[in-house]
Amino acid sequence: MPPQADRRGGSGTLWTATIDQPVDAPAARVARAHEAMIEQASAQQNNINGLDQKIAQKIAEADEIEAAIAKLEASLPFLIDVRKAMVIEFDNKIAHSR
Repeated sequence: MPPQADRRGGSGTLWTATIDQPVDAPAARVARAHEAMIEQASAQQNNINGLDQKIAQKIAEADEIEAAIAKLEASLPFLIDVRKAMVIEFDNKIAHSR
């Protein structure tokens, strides 16, 4: 029976791959190849985990930016009213100075 490689995926589910090997392959060579594949799969899983963390970070950053935009949009009517009041006040000063 060929050796099996067991690994846990990113969601924690177990996935298995059957490794076909030549009949006349030396056992030591098969074991080295098997370990190399396990190490490669582990490295790829670590890379995926790192990318998942970066994605989560970018989503959090986008949420922060969205909140900042909402805050600015909420204050916009107030700023427009302040500007209108300043224009009226400036116009009144000009009218009284004549």
